[in-house]
Amino acid sequence: DNFLQQFNTVLSEDWQDIVPGRAAMLRLNGPRGGLDIVVVYMDTGDARLERARIRDAIRARLRPPENALTIMLGDWNFVREDKERVNLERATWSGGTDAAEHEELELHLLKPFHFHEVFQCDMTHSSSRGASRLDRAYVNVHVADQLTRTWACVPLDWCKDLSAHRPVEVSRRSNVRPAMKARSIPTGPCK
Repeated sequence: DNFLQQFNTVLSEDWQDIVPGRAAMLRLNGPRGGLDIVVVYMDTGDARLERARIRDAIRARLRPPENALTIMLGDWNFVREDKERVNLERATWSGGTDAAEHEELELHLLKPFHFHEVFQCDMTHSSSRGASRLDRAYVNVHVADQLTRTWACVPLDWCKDLSAHRPVEVSRRSNVRPAMKARSIPTGPCK
């Protein structure tokens, strides 16, 4: 199946610039429900207020989790854990300074919309000064979704001529084998 064939015809208004050059969303709808794909490129450096403004603009455009599956991914330009950024000039970890900003992301965006990180542990940004895990993906799936599906995020090969960032691939696979689908819950007493 072609991926887009699962949805209604994509119209120009289905692509929404949330913050031009920083955040956008492709809104797809079809007989099986809605899917929103949000791409993010947050401001770099000491730009916490600008990143908060982008975060709030994204929040204002999101559909409730019961109305659409949302995949939100991109370059967040801050890290959560100390060992998610290394300063190569000093050979020291330097990521812990962003923990408060990540807590705000969780409070204002991730928790209200039931987002969970599709975790991968590799560094996704590299320069002469350092390396970091800036590129992350989040999905708003119910925790019970883990019973029947596996979500994965994998960094792909570097293409340094194009970007200092590695592309990441997000995927969802069914854990249900065909033989499992045919089974039903017994209607009689269990032994």
